[in-house]
Amino acid sequence: MKRHLSEFGRLTPAEERLRDECWTGEFIEISGGVPTEDTSDDVTITAEFLRFVIVHGNGLPKPLHEKGVQVRGARITGVLDLEGVTSERDIALIDCVFEETQVLRGASLLGLYLDRSHLSGLEADWLKVTGGVFLRDVDSTKEVRLLGASIRGALDCIDGVFRSDESDRSLNLDGVQVSGALFLQGHRFKIDGALDLTAARLDTITDMAQAWPKPGDLLLDRCTYSAFIGKNITAKDRIRWLALQDP
Repeated sequence: MKRHLSEFGRLTPAEERLRDECWTGEFIEISGGVPTEDTSDDVTITAEFLRFVIVHGNGLPKPLHEKGVQVRGARITGVLDLEGVTSERDIALIDCVFEETQVLRGASLLGLYLDRSHLSGLEADWLKVTGGVFLRDVDSTKEVRLLGASIRGALDCIDGVFRSDESDRSLNLDGVQVSGALFLQGHRFKIDGALDLTAARLDTITDMAQAWPKPGDLLLDRCTYSAFIGKNITAKDRIRWLALQDP
C-alpha cells in the first residue's frame, strides 16, 4: 500500500534532512561519527520513515536519487522492516546505530553498505544483492543471518565484530551464494560464537588464522569454494582450520 509523506506528521531534524537532501546523490551527514547514548534526538531517524524513503521515494518533494539512500551518523529507532522489498538502488547507512534488528528477508537490492555501524542483529534470509554487502568494521550484538542469500559481488566483513547474546551462531551464512569474495580478516575482526558456512557456495575466501572461531564453532558441511587468497596461511594451518569443526 502506497504511503504519503503527510502521514508522518512532525519529523525529527534528521528526518527533515533526509527528506530534503535525498535527491542530491550525496551522503547526508547527520553527525560527525557513530552516535553515542547521550546524543541529541536531532540525529534520530525512525525506521518507519526510513522505510518510507526507501520504498516510496517518488512520493517525496524531490524523488530519491538513483544512488539510493546514503546516510552517515544517524540513530535508527524501531525495526527497519524491508522484507520482500525490491529496490534498484543502494542502501548505505554508514556510522549508524540500529536499536533493533534489521529485517531484510527476501529483499532485492542493488547494494547494502553498513560500514562502521552498530547493529542489533540482521535477518536477511534469501536476500538478493546485485552488487555487494559491506559489513566493514561493524559491531553486532545479535546474530547476523543471511541464510540462502545471493550476493553477486563481495561479502566484506573486514574488521567486523560479530557476537550474539541470544544465539550460538553470531555469523550465520548457511546456504549463502557469493559470486565474489568472502572477506573474513582485519586486525579487529572477531567472531564470538559460531561461524556457519553450511552449504555455502563461495568463489573465493580471504581470511586469516587469527579470525577463525573457537574449536567446535566452525560449520563447513557441504561448503564449496574455488580458492583461498589469504596470505601467510600454510597447508598445516588449513588442516587446523578444518579441525575447528564440531566433530
